[in-house]
Amino acid sequence: MPKYIKEEIAFIQLTTAIELYNKKNYISAITLGSVAEELFSAFLKLYAIDNGLVIPNRAEIDQAMFDLTKDLLGIENYVSFRNRTRNELKHHGEEGNKDYVAGNFKSIALMHISGAITNYKLRTKRLPKHKIIIDFCAKEGIS
Repeated sequence: MPKYIKEEIAFIQLTTAIELYNKKNYISAITLGSVAEELFSAFLKLYAIDNGLVIPNRAEIDQAMFDLTKDLLGIENYVSFRNRTRNELKHHGEEGNKDYVAGNFKSIALMHISGAITNYKLRTKRLPKHKIIIDFCAKEGIS
């Protein structure tokens, strides 16, 4: 039976999400990118606790930025807004919205993939050393 370290699994999901993103398969990139983002967020949280630090993850940083402008944007619940499309892709959706999912899938995939990379970097102080991730970061302006 194969056995993987969870961080290896997160990298498998992240690099596959990037491969799919590069092929314009944004829907699958969203689901894999968001899972990688959640895993790297969990690793970041454990690292912060183990070291007595308070380090916000990418979603919390985004939340703080949106809180500054929520009156202008009309977004009341940022977490719900940020994860709506991801959740609709994973679940059947709300009662009144069962037949379709609409959204800027490319932008949402980029948000979750870059969120995974950011969460990794917040913990390690460096970008991941995988070539596909380095190339993606260069292309998308992530440093």
